[in-house]
Amino acid sequence: MPTNKKLSSLKTRSSGNSESSVYDLLVIGGGITGAHVLWDSTLRGMKSILLEKTITLLEPARRRLK
Repeated sequence: MPTNKKLSSLKTRSSGNSESSVYDLLVIGGGITGAHVLWDSTLRGMKSILLEKTITLLEPARRRLK
């Protein structure tokens, strides 16, 4: 469980809309599978959101290739 100090240091990006949103799907992890699930779900008309702990998507896959 992250400490409050860690939580306060997390950087977030938002679309600027401060209202709470309702999503059809929450994808955790921006690796190759997470990115594909997000892409596929949006093609199917779902409102989806992806949470990733690193700044760059597909970072876990990139680390495995090195």
